[in-house]
Amino acid sequence: MIEKIIEYSIRNRFIVMIVAAALAVWSIYAVLNTPVDAVPDLSENQVIVFTDWMGRSPQEIEDQVTYPLSLKLQGLAGVKAVRSSSEFNFSMITLIFEDNIGFYFARERVLERLIEAGSVLPAGVSPHMAADATALGQIFWYTLDGGDLDPGRRWALQKFYVGPQINSVAGVAEVGSVGGMPFEYQIDVDPNALRAYGITLADLYDAVARSNSAVGGQTIQKNNAEYLVRGVGWIRGTKDIEDTVVTERAGTPVFVKNVAVVQIGPQYRRSVFEKDGDEAVGGAVLMRFGENPLAVTERIKKKIQELQAGLPKGVHIVPAYDRTRLIHGAIDTLVGVSWFSVGVPFTSYHIPLLWPEGVMWHEMIIAAVAIMLILMHFRSAFVICITLPLAVLFAFLMMWLLRVLHILDVQANIMSLAGVTISIGILVDQAIVMVENATHQLKEKFGDKKVTGDTRDIVIRACTTVGRPIFFSVMIILISFIPIFAMTGREGKLFHPMALTKSLAMIGVALISVTVVPAMIPTFIRGKLRREEDNWIVRSFIHVYKPLLTWAMPKRNFVMWAFAVLLILAFGMFPVQAILGLGGSHYYWQICFLVSLFLFVAITVYFTKGFHLQLLSFFTLVLIGLWAYHFPKIGVDFMPPLNEGTVMDMPVSVPRASVTQAADDLKARDSLLRSFPEVESVIGKAGRADTPTDPAPLEMVETFVNFRPKELWPKRAMKFDDAARQTRAVLAKLEEKGYVKTANADDRDALVNDAGMSTLNRFDETMRTLAEERYQAFEKDLGPTLTRFAVAETIRRLRENGDLQWPAGADEKAEVDSLTNTLTPAYGKWLAKNPVLEDVTKLTNAVAQALSDRHVLKSEPALALVIKENPVETVVTAVAESAGLGKKTFAGEVLRTVQEKRDALWTGFVQGKLDWELFDRGVEAFTW
Repeated sequence: MIEKIIEYSIRNRFIVMIVAAALAVWSIYAVLNTPVDAVPDLSENQVIVFTDWMGRSPQEIEDQVTYPLSLKLQGLAGVKAVRSSSEFNFSMITLIFEDNIGFYFARERVLERLIEAGSVLPAGVSPHMAADATALGQIFWYTLDGGDLDPGRRWALQKFYVGPQINSVAGVAEVGSVGGMPFEYQIDVDPNALRAYGITLADLYDAVARSNSAVGGQTIQKNNAEYLVRGVGWIRGTKDIEDTVVTERAGTPVFVKNVAVVQIGPQYRRSVFEKDGDEAVGGAVLMRFGENPLAVTERIKKKIQELQAGLPKGVHIVPAYDRTRLIHGAIDTLVGVSWFSVGVPFTSYHIPLLWPEGVMWHEMIIAAVAIMLILMHFRSAFVICITLPLAVLFAFLMMWLLRVLHILDVQANIMSLAGVTISIGILVDQAIVMVENATHQLKEKFGDKKVTGDTRDIVIRACTTVGRPIFFSVMIILISFIPIFAMTGREGKLFHPMALTKSLAMIGVALISVTVVPAMIPTFIRGKLRREEDNWIVRSFIHVYKPLLTWAMPKRNFVMWAFAVLLILAFGMFPVQAILGLGGSHYYWQICFLVSLFLFVAITVYFTKGFHLQLLSFFTLVLIGLWAYHFPKIGVDFMPPLNEGTVMDMPVSVPRASVTQAADDLKARDSLLRSFPEVESVIGKAGRADTPTDPAPLEMVETFVNFRPKELWPKRAMKFDDAARQTRAVLAKLEEKGYVKTANADDRDALVNDAGMSTLNRFDETMRTLAEERYQAFEKDLGPTLTRFAVAETIRRLRENGDLQWPAGADEKAEVDSLTNTLTPAYGKWLAKNPVLEDVTKLTNAVAQALSDRHVLKSEPALALVIKENPVETVVTAVAESAGLGKKTFAGEVLRTVQEKRDALWTGFVQGKLDWELFDRGVEAFTW
């Protein structure tokens, strides 16, 4: 079968290559549409059932809601655990399903039971399922900053405008509002007045409820027109409630205002949200199960840009947590690329180019260079190297197909891409064998002459000879991944993507090796071929390896002994947790080590020739084993740490703390965290967000600490050794002056340690305060600087487009200064803190409109703010749009330059000024 496939591929090579090219294009589409995340979702397959019952204690909710509802939900197909929690005002039940149960199948089964559960619950209590998001579904947090809105209006803006709009984004499951003070109408009843009028609370409640309604009637006809009859009685303010009639006494109406005081006040709240030490309002965005986090986040940002125009003056939606930073950091490590452009001499054209930065591209380049150096034949190297991208693309195509067909949900994350990356080195092995064998056959046929004519019969004979072994060698490698696929739980979820993508790449290279590679050999392997011995690299390896092999072959006993030594030394550093899990103890390691040592020694001694050498081998290996027993072990962790530039801190405060106390503690704590110059922003939450997926009580605190990039961290740390050395120098001077006298060396060392540690703490606080003051001062001046730069950049681009023409004698600098002074109050703060596209778009529009009012623009502002591209850039833009990379815009290019300028200014300030100031002040401050 394999031989027939190879022969068919060679005789119909052009058809095979066309099909391969078509599949490659399809694979590129699959790459662009494969969901991208940082790490695999290790959360459990769960469904949350949430029930509100306001004003009820946890015990009442447990007895009347949680317990009967849990009984109803038990016994569902695939449920392995039911966890419940009863809190004040709500009940939360989490059903954990087996991993092989479909997510939405589980929700359907739960929904069926919830329909039946109404008969066992109190009247008015209606359980519902939480949003269809996983435990890792929180991909985006934002806050509403700026403006002069009070907490109540800011909460209303989030609850009724921003939140619903973001919730409409495709892929968003829910937006949980957090923070603020929801307002409500409050009726403070006077008991004495109720008693005097003979009115009950039920009468008052019914009267207010009846007054807040709308009544529909029929229609009436008048003058051949039809009119709808309806009565509208919605409450629009406190006066409407005050004027509501409760009853009458002796023909006199009794109004609500006669028995109560009506006012607007904050609702009862169970959460506090703050940012950088001040209360804030924001939202947590949950992604729907199975969606693409990167694509959903981009759609959220686009929706935020659209919403900015409808926000009150001065209010901005500012991202507080964004998972794309982690995703790009993780994925770019493996497959990252960067764009750069090369200018064409004597023209204004720039040719955009890609520069590979990821490890996968580096491995491909290294493999290609190594193959080229060994073969010294470009076309042969091309046939081999083409298998690398084709195999990788095949893996992505299969990932996409498995997802589309709902067989497996495999995302592109650091583990799945790592599976492809680590297989790069073996993906070319099969093609190398195929090409090498064909080259040998062609070399035997043509000798030193050039390869010409129809070589298909020779290539068929060469490829069919090695085709079957090559194909089944890949199958044998795939069998080695069976133990990984047998993993369950979190380990399986973590490593299954890596094993699957590597297996898919190996399957792809097996198919390519018996189809595409044989088809390309007759076309590409032409011309004069070289022998292996003609290459100096190959000759060098032969000259090194052959003497080594000649020396080792007669020394069989020594080679076995040396190999056993390496195994024993390696096992001495090997942690048992790598086999038995993180719970493995030192006792189990001792057993494993002794058993392994016994096997290594016994096998080595058994195969050693000569009794004396056996004794020597036995005693030396045992001694080396005793030495290796005390080796420090290699560290063990479940997965490598990922630095996303954000730390989440979750302390727990004292139970029964009030909302006011929780807010004060949260503000004080987060203000302290924000005082570190390395911290860019701090957002904290005490209590639960307005979402069933968050059951946190008020005493549970969640704080996101967002750090600046490491290159913007000030160099303010002092090592203890340096502090101790400086303390000794100060102590020596004090002893020389006679101010201090130490009895002995131990007292001196103790004094140096105590004084050094105490001074080091004060030194750190002093340097931290100084650095933060400088940061704040620089950030204050950064707004006008960036505004001026954005204005100047807009004018420069308009001039380059040919849409701007200053009249004779015009002072461009004065115009830039004038526009900067006008626009800085509105945009300076936001450009310095977080430059976003919507602000830059408004700024460029304002600049263009101002220039148009001065009659220096040749076209309308909207037309002037359009990028004019040369033919090369037009083609590149079209390709980028088709690939889903977005389109260049005038404001987007200005934003890019503003961000680059902002980064350059920050880097120059920290590394070129602040670090030197801290260095100059550090020694003096510590000594003082």
